[in-house]
Amino acid sequence: MLRLEFMPLRRKITLGMVLVAGLALVLSSLAYLAFQARLFRQTKARRAMTLARVVGDNSRAALAFNDQAAASQILQSLSANPDLQRACLFDANGAIFAAYPAGATTFPKFSDADSAQFHAGTLEVFHGIHQREDRLGGIYLQIGSSDLDTAFRWHLIFTLALLGVLVLLALAVSYRIQKVITAPLLDLAAVAKRVSDRKDYGARAERRSQDEIGTLVQAFNGMLDQIEARDAELRIYREHLEEQVEARTQELHAANQELLLAKQKAEGVSRAKSAFLANMSHELRTPLNAIILYTDLMKEQAEEEGRKQDASDLDRVSGSADHLLRLINDVLDLSKVEAGKMTLASDPVQVEAVVDAVVQGLHPQAAKQGDTLEAEIPASLPPFLGDATKLRQILYNLLSNACKFTEQGNLKVSVEAFEKASAPWLRFRVSDTGIGMSEEQLARLFQDFTQAEESTSRRYGGTGLGLSLSRRLAQLMGGSISVESEPGKGSTFTLEIPAPPLPGGAS
Repeated sequence: MLRLEFMPLRRKITLGMVLVAGLALVLSSLAYLAFQARLFRQTKARRAMTLARVVGDNSRAALAFNDQAAASQILQSLSANPDLQRACLFDANGAIFAAYPAGATTFPKFSDADSAQFHAGTLEVFHGIHQREDRLGGIYLQIGSSDLDTAFRWHLIFTLALLGVLVLLALAVSYRIQKVITAPLLDLAAVAKRVSDRKDYGARAERRSQDEIGTLVQAFNGMLDQIEARDAELRIYREHLEEQVEARTQELHAANQELLLAKQKAEGVSRAKSAFLANMSHELRTPLNAIILYTDLMKEQAEEEGRKQDASDLDRVSGSADHLLRLINDVLDLSKVEAGKMTLASDPVQVEAVVDAVVQGLHPQAAKQGDTLEAEIPASLPPFLGDATKLRQILYNLLSNACKFTEQGNLKVSVEAFEKASAPWLRFRVSDTGIGMSEEQLARLFQDFTQAEESTSRRYGGTGLGLSLSRRLAQLMGGSISVESEPGKGSTFTLEIPAPPLPGGAS
């Protein structure tokens, strides 16, 4: 038997329509036969009750005068009815008064109420006989249902014949309808197969209707139009592909030449900048060192001679010269980092000594601002291999920056050891209670030559190099710098760097 999923569409449609129509016809036929059977039974019961009333009326006199012979003759006249099987007249006491056929004695118990019921293929009828208000007796009739069976059989034959004709008619109609549905679909399938086999994107399916199938055909043709147009574009593109590749190659070659020239130019500029910074550094630091040296000598001489005002003025000159020297060193270090020429030392570093040197160096500035400066260093911190100069430079920049933006506040440097990826690290925190910064200011904080705000630069001074250089030095050491701040509540800078132990546990 052919499975439904492998059956052609036209057969599926025909089968579906025939099954639906056949089911509807069968249900209608069953309902019709049930209605006819009920109608036949009701008609037979009504006729039997009419017969019982007629016989009862005719037997009223025989019952009243106790004339059994007349009653028997009346019952015998019922033999003309071929379906009558038994009949009986009861007297007023319910005793058998007359019976048909003669001599029959077995009958149901008399019931005075009129009733007609089918039982075991027969119809049993009871009818009471009365003379005015007095009960004279009753009659019982037992009638066969062979006529019902015959009538129902003929109706069944007629219904089945009609059902067969209607099924054939439904088959013919469904065949016609499935052709209307499947013909455009088969045409569409043939065109799709032609396109698939022959790559003929110029083929089109014929639209035969304006319904959903017609819409499907139109959409399919539209898809073929788009494919054909793209195929033509690809054909044109393939024909000019070599020309486009050659033109693109020439463009890339020209761009590469331009990039090469730009790279060489940038490298030349970088070398010139490095040479300029090195020369300028040397040219500036030499006289600055002489100024600082002679200023210190003159300051000592003024102090020995008691010229306090001169000593104070010379102290300011020395401080300004030191500040200028630090700026020159920052610029030179930044240029070295950018050029990749900055190197790190690998010497034993005493954390406590580095932090103490930075704190002691900034005590005068903190005192001038009215700040309290404290350091929190665990006594158990071991020395590690690193660059003490770069670490001191980072901490000095962070702490001097905190001191610059804090007045009458608190400054604190804390150190703690921790592990990261099973390796020893150090974490330095520099916190203050100064002016703090907003999220927007934090976003610009570590940019070269940039401060958090222009007004900050005008009020507090600075070049914007210290924090940028500190972050680059921290990254060069394999660490990082982060900051947390809130306007009006101060800032906390966190420096984290690896702290490899000394070889062999040396101290």
